[in-house]
Formats: sequence, C-alpha cells, structure tokens
Amino acid sequence: MGYYTIHDCLYVICKPIEVSLESKVSPFINFSEAPEKIKQHYVLSRYIEDSGVELKQMGREAVGLCPFKEEKTPSFSVNDEKGVYLCRGCGATGDIITYVAESTGVSQGRAIRLLAEKMGYQIRSESDRQGEKGRKASTSINRASRSDMIEVHDHTAQVAHAYLLCVLSDPQHPVSRYLKQRAFGPNLVKRYGLGFLPSDSPLWSHISGSSAYNAQPTSFSAPHWRTLAQESGLLKDRHQVSMFQGRLLFPITNGDGRCVAFSGRVVPGMESTAIMPDRKYLNSPESFIFSKSQTLYGVTPWHATLNHEGVREAWRRIKSANRVVAVEGVTDVLRIAELDTWAVASLGTAITQTHIALLFRFADTICMLTDGDSAGIAASERALLIGFSQLSAGKRFVAAHLPQKEDPDTYFQGVVQCPNPCEHFWHLISGLPHAQPEQVWFDRVIGMVNSPVSIGDAVLIDQALSEGAPVSLPSDAHWRVAILRYVYDRTGYCPAGIGHNGVRGTVYPAHEQRWVLDDAARFWLYRVARAPFILPELFAGKLDAWWSKDIRAGLLASEIDCPPAFRILVRAAQHIRDSGTKISTGDHWPVLADALMQAGAPSSLVITWSQVLSDGDGAMATLGYGDEALVPDLWVAEFQEWAESIIAAFSRTLDQAVSRPALSPS
Repeated sequence: MGYYTIHDCLYVICKPIEVSLESKVSPFINFSEAPEKIKQHYVLSRYIEDSGVELKQMGREAVGLCPFKEEKTPSFSVNDEKGVYLCRGCGATGDIITYVAESTGVSQGRAIRLLAEKMGYQIRSESDRQGEKGRKASTSINRASRSDMIEVHDHTAQVAHAYLLCVLSDPQHPVSRYLKQRAFGPNLVKRYGLGFLPSDSPLWSHISGSSAYNAQPTSFSAPHWRTLAQESGLLKDRHQVSMFQGRLLFPITNGDGRCVAFSGRVVPGMESTAIMPDRKYLNSPESFIFSKSQTLYGVTPWHATLNHEGVREAWRRIKSANRVVAVEGVTDVLRIAELDTWAVASLGTAITQTHIALLFRFADTICMLTDGDSAGIAASERALLIGFSQLSAGKRFVAAHLPQKEDPDTYFQGVVQCPNPCEHFWHLISGLPHAQPEQVWFDRVIGMVNSPVSIGDAVLIDQALSEGAPVSLPSDAHWRVAILRYVYDRTGYCPAGIGHNGVRGTVYPAHEQRWVLDDAARFWLYRVARAPFILPELFAGKLDAWWSKDIRAGLLASEIDCPPAFRILVRAAQHIRDSGTKISTGDHWPVLADALMQAGAPSSLVITWSQVLSDGDGAMATLGYGDEALVPDLWVAEFQEWAESIIAAFSRTLDQAVSRPALSPS
C-alpha cells in the first residue's frame, strides 16, 4: 500500500523499507551513534522543504515562513553548512532531530529512531539482542505484523476523520448536533483527529472502497486485513461491523504519532445504531500494539492532523508550557485543550508509574484533576504515592479536586471567552483544594504522632524513611533533604538517615528551642552549675551509646520517654566533648556557660540554665538546695545510679517499638 506511515517527508528523502515476514533484520546501530549518522545523511533544508515548507536560498541560508507559527513575513532560516534552523520570530531552533520532534510532537529519542529506521538502521540495546534468542514464539509477534496492525488502525482513523469532516457540513446530523452542544468546534476536531463511521455497513467496505473520504483504499487482502483487525481489537470474533462504528471516535496514538487504538462515545440520538449502547464509552482492548498501562490519550498528536492549518502551532504552544493536566476522560482533554492548556487522560485504568514517567519526559509539572468525591480523592492520592519516587529537582506533581458534582466541562464553562483562557484556567486551579505527594505520603505512612515524638513515633518515622519503606522515596538528593525538613516541620523530630549522595539537611529539634523543666531538672542543673567539672564524669564512656545519639538526633524528646534533666545534661555533655573544652576543678558557672556557647549549644539552653542558678523564684532555696554541701563524688554516684534505671527503661521501650508491625498505605 502506498500509504505513509508517519510523515510524507520521511519517504521523499529515503525510500521506504519494504518489510515482509521473511525480510532480514536491518543493520544495527548504537543509539549514541545514530544522531551523528543522521545529520551526515540528511540535508536539512531539503528535508524541511519536502515536509511542505517553501524555502528561498539567500546567500548561505535558506529562508521561508516559520512552520511552527503563523506569519506573513519570513523569519525562518536554515543553514545547511551548520545543519541548524532558527526562527527569529518565535525563537524555535535546533537540528534535524529537533525539527522532527517539534513538528510531529514526539520526543527527541523517538525522532532519532524514526530517522534512523528510514535510513535502513535498527536501533536496539544489547539486552534486546541477547534476549531475542530466548523469546518464545507464543509471547512474541513479528515486527512486520505489528507494523501492519498499526497501519490498519491508522488508515481506519484517517477514513473516519475524513468522514466526520464531511458530516460536519450537515448541521442536522446527530454528530454535528452533539459536537455543537458540547462546543467542540472544527479546530478541536482537526487538532485531535476526531472521526466517525456509520454502522450501516461492514467496516471493510469503508476501508476497501474508494470514496470521497477514502481516496486511498487499503492494499491488504480482505482475509489478511480482517485477521489484523481482529488481532488488534478493531473487530471482535467474526463480526463484520466494528464496535466503534456509530460512535464518535478519538484516535489514541503511540510515541510515533500513529493511531494504535480508539476510544468511542455513543452519539445522542444514534444509540440504536451502536453496538453495546448501554456503555457510553468503549476503549480498544489491550493488544500487541496497545497497552493501557503505558498509553495516555493526548500525549502525542496524531500525525495525520498536523497538516491542518494551525494544528502544528497549537500543539507546540500548549506543550511548550512544560505543564500538563491529567484528567479522567477524553472529552475532558478536549475541554481543557480549548483553553490553550495541555491535558491527557488515562484509558480505563488508574495512573501508573509508566504514565507518570512518560509525562515527566515532556513536562516539569503534572496536575492531576479529579472529582471532589471520595473516589476521586482516593484515586489522586494513589497516583501521588505512585509518582512520589519519580520526583526530581524541578519536577512537581500535585492533585487538585473539583467541587462535588462538578466536572471540567461544567466548572470551566465560559473560561474560553476570557482574554487569556490559559491564565484564567490556572488561576481557577490554584483556588481548588490541593494535595501534595509529601503530604499524602506522611499521612498514609506515618500518620499522627505525639508532640514531642515518642520512641515509637521516631522508630515509625525512621522506618518510613528507610530503603525498605512501603512507599519508595525520591532518589533525588534535593528532594530527600526537602523531605527531611518536611518531617521536621510536622513533628519537631530531626531524622538522621535519609542523606543521599552526600547531601543532608541540618535542623535543630523544636524541643531545643523551649526547655520545660520539672523539679528534678532544676535540681540537677543547679548542682552541675555549682560544680561544672562533674559534667564529663556523669556520662563517662556513655556518650557513644545509641540513646545518646538518639537524643542528639531529636529522639527521646517526650517527658514520658526521658526525664528533662537527663536529656538536657546529655546534650550539654555532648557539646562540651565535641568542642574539646576542658573544665577544671574550681571552675564555676561562667566557665561552663562560655564553653557551652562556644560549642554551639542553643542559647535558650544557656539562658534557662542561668535562670535556674539565679533561683529568681526562690524554688531552690525553698527546697533547701541553696545551702547543700558541695559533695561532687556523691553527686556523680547518685546521678549514675539514676541514669542506669533510665537507660534500662530506654531499652524496654525501644524493644516494644521495634516489635510493632509496620504500617503500609491502603
């Protein structure tokens, strides 16, 4: 069949490769080597001219109208010597790979593969080549057969699109009335390649017969075409009429911009002519060329629509904003596209990791827009948790919830009439209830904690931040530091273990900004202030113990877990040891206070301690401690006996916390 698979220009420059079931495998080429060979092979100005752009040679450059925007004065130039193009109007620039990617809406990686394949090369990784020998015939399909299945779908989509454009001339046709009712004008029909085929005759008759909407009938034989249509889900069993006939068709594309599946909607007033009219929407089943978990509607424009006036520029404009809205239905995509905003929709399945990775290839911000009911909120939270691990510097993933009983069609009605509909759309989005991935992660995996956190809370937090956590964290170092700070902001606890690639966050636990003292704390602070030289002796050989490290990290902040006096003295001893300060017998409080400040202890600790020593409220004198004899050795022995009982309690509490079953998001 002389039917173009991707773009006419790809065939003008290089002859198409005839592929048959018996054809030999094309020469392999490494992906890293392909760009250089492509640039050497193609003449950029000739390629662009063959794609439909008129160029005029002016000196070393060829000049013409920009293919990416509408203009009357030429601002687009091509330099074959350098192999680059530049538009001085819109700023578009790049080489032949960039041109194919920008003009067709595919990624640069996909553009490289397309150009290389038309040169006769096949790009495959080493693992692909090694795994091919062990692949079972029952789970594989010939490359040519896949191509034929795609061609059957792509041709059907072209015929249906041409038929619908003819139908639109009749305002009384049910499809025309429905599109007018939904305010889906001709521009949207052309941009998304909508189609329609009546169900009054077999699908084969539409595809094989020459007509006003099918200028180039299929060259496949009827048996071969029918087999391909059945294998790819276009026809079911022995039925001659497709379940998509009699429905408004939305072509679903792969990364090459070719149609591989359909979503079809029943047209009001034509329910009796549709198969399974009780199902408003039907999507193609999974096949060798279509996977719902890997495909989203609206990611890549259908190649056949790019020749319509203004379509190429419209797609380039909405995708250049680097932000995308994920919605629930294909008609929601069209409604938001009308507002000059890029939107995509899943196809009868929940958002997957592959979907999110695909969107992050083209956009920096993903906004998932759902209904405000419990089902919509639950779906958005699941998606945020799935996408949490894929966040990196500069990438954002948020969810916004519409008011209950609202959908994009009703909520954004009238926005298209605004002077700047895209800006107004995002203004409305900013006013909706939002959910952030870190917020959902914290609420699902950690949940409510005590203030200050208990040992059990801290163990749970550390577990949520570990490699084996029920929800994977982002691997990006900057996001990991941000998560550390987020946990601190919500709990006052400073986790110690999520540094990545040498990057860590540094924060002071909230309890070190305010010191609430009981009588025991005042008693021991008063004693140590009178004899500062006993402080190192109180914890001789103990400052490297696990509980000491946990106190430094913010653990044991609760009075239930650890008496304030013990926690304060441990922190003071740590500061003194870390600074290397020596406190001699006979030194008094000013020496200890200065040493603590020099060691970086919180000023609030030193001030609170000074207030205890001054006994401004007379508490120490009332208790009789003001006249207590100075007996350092007895004080150290008393403290160490008390400390042993506290440390034993630490161990018991920790054992109980560790044995508690792990929580997992549901």
